Amino acid sequence: MKKLILALGLAVHGISYAAITPKALPTDSRIRTINYVPNDVYRITVKKGTVTRIVLGEDERILERGAATGYPSDCEKDDTNWCIFADTGSNLVWVKPKDKATRNNLELRTNKRDYSFDFQVLNNAKEKPMYRVVFKYPQEEEEEKRKQQEAQRYKAYTAQLKEESQLTEFLVLQHRLANAAPIPKNWNYRQAANRKGKHFVPEMLFDDGRFTYMRFKGNTDIPVVFIDGTEGEEKVNFHISKEDPKLLIVEALAKKFVLRQGKGVVSIFNESYDPVGVAPQDGTTVEGVKRVITADMN
Repeated sequence: MKKLILALGLAVHGISYAAITPKALPTDSRIRTINYVPNDVYRITVKKGTVTRIVLGEDERILERGAATGYPSDCEKDDTNWCIFADTGSNLVWVKPKDKATRNNLELRTNKRDYSFDFQVLNNAKEKPMYRVVFKYPQEEEEEKRKQQEAQRYKAYTAQLKEESQLTEFLVLQHRLANAAPIPKNWNYRQAANRKGKHFVPEMLFDDGRFTYMRFKGNTDIPVVFIDGTEGEEKVNFHISKEDPKLLIVEALAKKFVLRQGKGVVSIFNESYDPVGVAPQDGTTVEGVKRVITADMN
């Protein structure tokens, strides 16, 4: 029994916790970069007599009362061992250990993300602390790049339709009433697919405040569209654009759509869902068309 207790004690004592250490630049190891990973801890090495600056995303702002340290921190008082200043309303954190500092942690919240920091004080004179730590967000940068590419594809797509159109003014009006060209209002969509659903993931997604538009690649078969609501999945009406046989027009807005084809599933999330949508203007929801009621001359 004593051996078992001893073994368990050694096992617990041997537990270690992983943390991410920022990577050094080739030109200077004191300048570091690190990719943001949710729910991870970031190890920052600091040194007495040196200030370290942590730079978050350019569009981030530290919230009021959004920072807390393990050991007390006060940059003005001498009776604390740490100076950790999370500048409220900015994207900067300043860290400077005092003479008796050993180790500390910081829990930080911004308007966009949560961060957990572990500060370790270097005591070896030869060891170099981190002067500056800059966060990178590759997944979000890739998503923004994808949205820009979608916008460019749509711009080229509408330009081609305009060049091909040789209709008279009357026919243009009739054409627009029947096949109103969508004016994108929202590109902020995210999608996830299972293994068999990856081949019919839409290459372009947006809505115009009334309908949702999904464009598919090449010879992709058009899947069935469902709205994922509070009572489960419900079929939704959709039709194919006359100008583009690969453009699926879903006659609804939703927080989440589900596309199904056999065992393939694609989930589409509207990250900027507006349940109100676009209200009719000038008696119609078609951009550039105004409904006018004239008196009966007979």
